[in-house]
This record gives sequence, C-alpha cells and structure tokens, in this order.
Amino acid sequence: MISIIRLLEFLKSLNITYTGDFNLESTFINTEILNKNSILQDNILYISNNPRMVLEFISSTKFSDCNCSIILISKNELTNEDLCQIITENTFEYMFNLISNFISQFFSLSIKQNHIYDSLYSANTMKDILNLAEKYIKNPIFLVDTSYAVLCRSNMAETHNMHIDEYNNRYYLKFDIVNLMKKDKCIDNIYSSSRPFFHYDNGNIIFSSVKVNGITTSYIHVQEINKKLIVADLELVSILSKDAAACSEKEHIFISNSGLCDEYYLIVLLSNNFDDIEYINIRLKDSPFKLKENFLVISIPFVYEFKDYRYNFALKELIQSGKNILKNCLSAYYENNIIFLVSSSNFNVISNNTKEQFSDFLKLNNLKCGMSFVFNDLNSIHDYLNQSQNAVKLSPKTNYDDFIFYCEDCIDFYLFSILDHKNTSEKISLKTLIHPFILKLIDYDHNNNSELFKTLKAYFENDKNSENTAHFLNINRSTFFYRFHKIEKLLNIDLNSYSYKLKIAFQLYDYIYNY
Repeated sequence: MISIIRLLEFLKSLNITYTGDFNLESTFINTEILNKNSILQDNILYISNNPRMVLEFISSTKFSDCNCSIILISKNELTNEDLCQIITENTFEYMFNLISNFISQFFSLSIKQNHIYDSLYSANTMKDILNLAEKYIKNPIFLVDTSYAVLCRSNMAETHNMHIDEYNNRYYLKFDIVNLMKKDKCIDNIYSSSRPFFHYDNGNIIFSSVKVNGITTSYIHVQEINKKLIVADLELVSILSKDAAACSEKEHIFISNSGLCDEYYLIVLLSNNFDDIEYINIRLKDSPFKLKENFLVISIPFVYEFKDYRYNFALKELIQSGKNILKNCLSAYYENNIIFLVSSSNFNVISNNTKEQFSDFLKLNNLKCGMSFVFNDLNSIHDYLNQSQNAVKLSPKTNYDDFIFYCEDCIDFYLFSILDHKNTSEKISLKTLIHPFILKLIDYDHNNNSELFKTLKAYFENDKNSENTAHFLNINRSTFFYRFHKIEKLLNIDLNSYSYKLKIAFQLYDYIYNY
C-alpha cells in the first residue's frame, strides 16, 4: 500500500504543487484514469483532468462507500474546497505516466527493502547483510565507527581502497576524507540526523547514522562508484542502518571491540599493539581529545550488572561525571574497569584541586581508583594501565581510608607482585616503573648541561648526608645546596618526604642500566 502523503512528498520534490483537503491517511495500490463509466474500487487512485466529472463522482454515494481517492490534474487552481488538485503545466498523459512509474518504483523498492530487512534473520554476519544491500544499491558500502575505523565492508568495498588506510590489519578512512567531512560539517549531520542523506563532494556519498539506544555508535558510508546514487537508495540505506544497529548488538561489535563516541580511540589503544607512535598521534587528532605531551591512566574497578553496559545508565553517568572533572581525557569501560586516559602539558597532568574534586566524586559514589605514573609514550600504555590497576589492588591493603591510590606509593609491593605472579601476560617493561621525577631530571640535565640527576643520586647513596655528598661530588656545600634546592623547585616537592620513593627509583634505574 502507498499512502497519499508519500505521493504528495514525491510531487513536492519535483516542485509540483497541490491543493485541497487530501485524506493523508488514505492508501492505494494502483492508479487509473477516471471516466464516466468507471466503477470505483477500493485502494485505487483515480485521476482526471475533467473538473465536472470529478465533482460528480465525489458527490456520489459510490465514492462515499468506496475506499479510494480521486485527484484532479489541472493547470490552474479551481476555487472549490471539495476538489483535491495537482497544479502543473505538464500534460495529463505525462502526469499519469509519472504517477504510474512512481507506483511501480515504490513496489520494486518495497521488495528490496523487505529483502534487506529480512537479511537480519537470514544472514549470518554483518558482512552478509552489507553484501545483500550492495546487490541493490550497486555501490561499495562501508560500516565505519566514530573513530573512522572500518568495522565491516561489502565485497565491492573490499576492492576499492582509494579512501582507506591500512594499519596493523585494521582499516581507517584516509585523513583527507576525515578532514573534508569535518570541514563540511558532515559529522555533525551524521550525529544529529536520524535519516540517511546525500553528501556531495567529487562524487555522491550517502551517509546514515547507526544508532543503538539513541546513541550514534557507527555510520553507513555508501560511495558512488559503479552506479549513480538516487533518492530511492536513501530508503534502502535507511533499512540497512536499522539492520546494522540490531546486528551490532547481536554480534556485540561495539562492546567487545569498541566503546561509544570518543571511547573507540581508547579501546583501540588498549586492545592493539601499535609500533608507530606517529600514526597513533595522527589518529588521535581526529578525536575531541587534545593530545598533549604528558599522560596519566586512571582505573576505577566497576563490575556492571547488565550484559550490555549501555543499558546501565549508572555507569554512563559515572563516566560522564568523571570526564567533566578530568576535562581533557578519553574514557572507556574495559576489563571490568572504568578507564580514563588524561593528557596535559602540565608535568603533573592533574592539579591538586582536580584531585580533590575527583576524590570527592569517588567518595560520593563509594569508589576507589588507581593512578599510574605520568608518562609520554603511548606505545607503553598497557604497562601504565597495569600500574593503575595494581595500585588500586595493592595500596588499600595498607591504607583503607583513601579513595585515590598512586603507583608510586606501592612500587615495592608492585615489584613483589610481578615476581610472584605466574601469569606471563602480566610481564611489563621495568623502564615504565622508573619514577617520572628521575626521568625529568635526566631530561633537564640533557637540555641544560647540568648534573641534577647525578647530585640527587649521590645524595641518597650517601644516606642523605649533605657534607659527604658534597665531598663525593668534589663540590663545596654551597654548590650542593644550590643544586638541592634547584631540584626541589624543578620537581615542586619536598625531597625529604619523597626520599623512600626516590631511593627505590634510583635503585631500579641502576638495576636496569648497570646490571
């Protein structure tokens, strides 16, 4: 059945006007030319260019007893409220053929839509669904997540790689395509629209968001290559996006491999071994996350109750509340933990004021978190993830009252746990356990031709005796104290309160580089 409103929308798209009190809910399956001998039948659209004959029929009891529609085709609008008129300069024969073709195409499209819809039950995988849609659209189809990673593509799309980058057996949209989409606000349209739409560049593209529980988790990208994309293809893509949403939940595509919105980026970082830091940096530039030189990983143990955590609104609120406090960060739910990757140009990454707010947030929600060392190499993010997770596991055994636990406070217990751990998958690089203060001193010495690292190391090796340290370094005491206070100012700490942590850090450094 075709509704009258669908026909009127079609005519409107061709700038053909209409007037009159149409029954917008009435439907039809075919159209016929009205003549004086016509026997009115249900579900038929009758058209005529004879106003008098139309008025005779619509005033008869035959019309009132019949579920049909009668429309007058006229070049000029007639002032009669009872008439439903299409106003056009086109010939009557042209309009009849136009409406007949519309009906034929509508039913042909309906058959294709039903086949695509049924593929949700008949197809085995997402790729099978895309391939069936490709059979009718006759152009390559991509399913892309919101980090521009290709989740799945049709057979034809497999052979068209001009818009695709490959990295570590994963595929992404090329950066020039991403930048073009951003410039034209195409991404905004994908998130805000619930219907497929055309995007015009060097060629036609159809985009359609795939929404799960009202959240855009991915989108359909159809590239015009083999056949010109037409308006009817929008209807096919609309059904395809609904299938993709249902199939993604069935296959857990966005749970096992990806998070929501910007969470994709962090999930990809945590679940893949990258060896090209520049490529990571370039991909992260596509996200709302601002890439700064220093990073910090925060882990909050949280076991959700639902199989699909998107239904757990408490979890989503926790993640968003945490992001509001931490500001520039990526977030994800990963291995029964809420994970935040925070980045800042500030060496400490998180200010004391932010820590206080975050601690209050944890206390309010009866949660605890672990924080890794500050680092600047995303290639080692897995090690720093382990640090944050072990900090919250090990520290509470000695301090039950806090809500934030730092890896630097339990470095000795962490080393013991690594030695005792029988799961080789937990092995990490010892270099990631060197305290960032040590690394900062080394970096400062390298850039300023100074000896702050050597001075502080000697200070701890001489049991924090300033006279013995000065003698060991062959400098006078005033020079030693100048360096000592320079170190405290540079690191913004009281060295005496950090003595135990730094002593272990120097011993670890010696072990790594001298043994």
